[in-house]
Amino acid sequence: MIAAVFAFYLSVNLTGYMLRNWLIACVLLSITPFAEVSAQTHFFKDDPHVFYGGLCLGMNMAQVDGDGYGGYNKAGLNLGACVYAQFTPAIGMSMEFLYSQKGSRGVTESYSYAIGPYFERYYLDLNYVEVPLMFNFFTDHKLHCSLGASYGRLLKSKEDMVSDPGYPIDHDKDYFNKNDFNGIAGLTYQLYKGLFVNVRYQHSINTIRPVERVAVGWGVDEYNHTVALRLILLVGSANNN
Repeated sequence: MIAAVFAFYLSVNLTGYMLRNWLIACVLLSITPFAEVSAQTHFFKDDPHVFYGGLCLGMNMAQVDGDGYGGYNKAGLNLGACVYAQFTPAIGMSMEFLYSQKGSRGVTESYSYAIGPYFERYYLDLNYVEVPLMFNFFTDHKLHCSLGASYGRLLKSKEDMVSDPGYPIDHDKDYFNKNDFNGIAGLTYQLYKGLFVNVRYQHSINTIRPVERVAVGWGVDEYNHTVALRLILLVGSANNN
């Protein structure tokens, strides 16, 4: 029984780790063939435009501060469209319209008088429409740094606890806030012409659920906590003026 439960625990955790590691490996491998080809090009400076439009595609690695589970164990999509405005060779702004999946995953070892030792599982899915607004600072090394904030609107939430005995969650009472404001910091590196790899860190400014509505966790306010790894494809506007 213990061996079976341990095997299940590994399968739950390794699935998330393998998915994240697979995406990270793909992005890192993509840098190698592009790095030499793009050595002489700088997308924002060699052919400057005022406006750029593009697409973002990647993955969130998320957790919820306050739920009692540590680690970025929830993998989710981060995808959408973006617009850049470059004011000077060194400074610009960007806005994105994203579909962003956040939440949490947790597994803890427990014991039940009915079934003996087992692993208690916690699932939380939070799906948002998110609009980040960023200030971008361009360098001479095809790297730009970003600072900003985002507004997220919760589209759907799903929370579940698998335990013995069962753990009741009242979804009408223990609901999440619809609005989520985040502070954001990021780094973006040019791989090839208009293709970039982006790493982003963000954290909720406001609570996503106050302590009085928390069903599972430490009994404190809860906050989204996310690291994203993405590819961004940009094209310049037709008119340089």
